[in-house]
Amino acid sequence: MVWSWKKLGCFEGGQETIDELKNILNPKDNINKRSVVKLVDKLIGQSVDNWRTKWYDIFQYHVQGIFY
Repeated sequence: MVWSWKKLGCFEGGQETIDELKNILNPKDNINKRSVVKLVDKLIGQSVDNWRTKWYDIFQYHVQGIFY
């Protein structure tokens, strides 16, 4: 059995959804490396102490055995 992204409900939009996701994750605008690093650092900083992140990690540990 071959896995396919088409089985995921979030990708029901097909190739258009995939293209939109690619554009979000890999913007082609004039974004310099410093801006990207700053944005990623900000996102990591926001997630480190976020209660949702902590509870998701706990959930993953109990359901999947993934240590957090």
